Amino acid sequence: MNKSDEQKYIDSLISHTDDTLRLLSNHEKATRERMVCAAFLRCLGAQFLKEDITSPQGDPPDVTFKEARFEVREILDEGRARGKDFKERLEVLKKAKNLNDTLLPYKSPTPIDYTSLFNIINAALSKKANLYRVQGCSSLDALLYINLNHRFLDLARSIPDFGSLISQGWRSVSFVFIPYSHIIFAKDTAPEFLKKYKGQTRNEWNDPDTFFDLN
Repeated sequence: MNKSDEQKYIDSLISHTDDTLRLLSNHEKATRERMVCAAFLRCLGAQFLKEDITSPQGDPPDVTFKEARFEVREILDEGRARGKDFKERLEVLKKAKNLNDTLLPYKSPTPIDYTSLFNIINAALSKKANLYRVQGCSSLDALLYINLNHRFLDLARSIPDFGSLISQGWRSVSFVFIPYSHIIFAKDTAPEFLKKYKGQTRNEWNDPDTFFDLN
């Protein structure tokens, strides 16, 4: 690759990172929530059209899909601010003189088991549960996007009790942890497609470039 081609590639990385930062802005919150829903449905194996995923006026819910009323929450690493890593990456790319300057250090991913993940989810949802109370949560389907750096879900470990999540009052609680979707529980009043797959960890999408696609 000659110098000109290297710079074109670096420029494309800068453009992509800029686009990502715009998506992570507060202005694009509703778009991100619909993208999380799309990724969840793809990994779950549920068929949908982009028109089926909507951001209603008012909150809650954040997103509706057919009968589902999703309250969406993103789980980040402790102390990691949304977009901070991309801002730092952008500064590195702007200073890059060659491809070697754009390379990221490799960090081996580590597993996280269901018990640890359920504890994180329980804590993340408790604030909203206290706000909405049991009655408010009873018509909402909590959906969490697990966005933890260098972590992967340990499928070999057993699924723990989730009684503390049920006691918060949610109609259902699910998460998407790419490339998996998992429905922790779904009450009798939850949408049928959630009840159908409750308790299952599913991986029904094999195109890593389109998990979050809304096109």
